[in-house]
Amino acid sequence: VAVGRISTVGLMVMSAFLALALSSALEAFNILLQIGAGTGLIFILRWFWWRINAYTEISAMAISFVVAIFFESFNPDLGWIEIPENQSYLKLVYSVSITTVGWLLVTFLTQPEKDEVLLKFYRKVHPAAFGWKKVLDRYPEEKQDIGQLPKEIGLMLIGSIMIYAALFASGFWIYGEAIQGMVATLVAVICGGIVLLSWKNLR
Repeated sequence: VAVGRISTVGLMVMSAFLALALSSALEAFNILLQIGAGTGLIFILRWFWWRINAYTEISAMAISFVVAIFFESFNPDLGWIEIPENQSYLKLVYSVSITTVGWLLVTFLTQPEKDEVLLKFYRKVHPAAFGWKKVLDRYPEEKQDIGQLPKEIGLMLIGSIMIYAALFASGFWIYGEAIQGMVATLVAVICGGIVLLSWKNLR
């Protein structure tokens, strides 16, 4: 917990200094996009794989932060990795790849969480047992949930669409684009309804 808090404060301080050095809002958006892309996988896997620990998440955030700053602020001048202007998506590919390799190394080089912590999480969340089998095999008295992983992943995707649709809808309404705003709002409402109706059937 202490390590997580210290790391969070450290990232906040670095972000504050970085904000002063940025030249445009687009540059800040690109950095945030790369950080999100780099850490996205870990924020999903932590629900399904027992081996994820605090150091995994901290390293993923730190590595993606550094990689994003490198590609936005240093690589254009240094030219270490050539990225054509019409292929800026390659930044995301590199960011995800480098961050994933980094947090995987950290995960396997650090100790897993204590069994009591893992079991407490498992009992509360009830994730699919296949990602927790190594832990559960040590405690045969624990009930192993088969889970509904395909449905859970589907709802995760629908929930993501709902959030982005709501964000775009807000922008459309603010800029007076009524038709696009209504479409995005409708998509957000439909996705939200699907999530709410399906939620109670997961368990």
